[in-house]
Amino acid sequence: MWHITQKIIDKVGSALCKDTDFLTRFNTIVWDSDLEPFEFEEKWQKLISDFQLEDNDWLSTMFTDRKHWILAYHRDLPMGYILRTTQRSKSANSFSSDYVTVTPLLYHCYIIQMLLCPCHIITRFQTAMDQQRYTQSPDYYDNDHSLPNLDTNIHLEKHGAIVYTHAVFKMFQEEVKAAISCGVADFDKEENLRIIFVEEAE
Repeated sequence: MWHITQKIIDKVGSALCKDTDFLTRFNTIVWDSDLEPFEFEEKWQKLISDFQLEDNDWLSTMFTDRKHWILAYHRDLPMGYILRTTQRSKSANSFSSDYVTVTPLLYHCYIIQMLLCPCHIITRFQTAMDQQRYTQSPDYYDNDHSLPNLDTNIHLEKHGAIVYTHAVFKMFQEEVKAAISCGVADFDKEENLRIIFVEEAE
């Protein structure tokens, strides 16, 4: 599955993948372990028809070999869901990162499935976790191997670029830029307190 999904863009063309919902539909079909085989075949044929890919030899070969890689054909195996190996988290999830959504309803469904088939739910949960980790892995790499761009020469901003992740630093940077546009407007004293009034410069 992982190797096949790696090739899909090259085999059908980057324009089709970029300008249409082909990838989303493709991944929804091939990763859905709840489909019956006949449902998969119907959805596959409709996908091929909708995007006029009847003459694509590679897709035709993949459909011919569908029983070797499509999850729908392994539903009856006791450990069929294990076919979603951790390789899936290495790249295939880049095509389907929007496919799994955790909702309260989904959570309750997971609890019910856990009671009925613990092995099934544990495997599906692990797959979802692998997907989430892969989706976030580019951010981890950027945080470990680069520093974000600075907008000022203020030491505080430089320090923030080192200690914060890129995502958090962007929020911090906005606060820094807002702060440097402010200045001291007035002073006051109340007993042992010194009060400083700060306002944004015009």
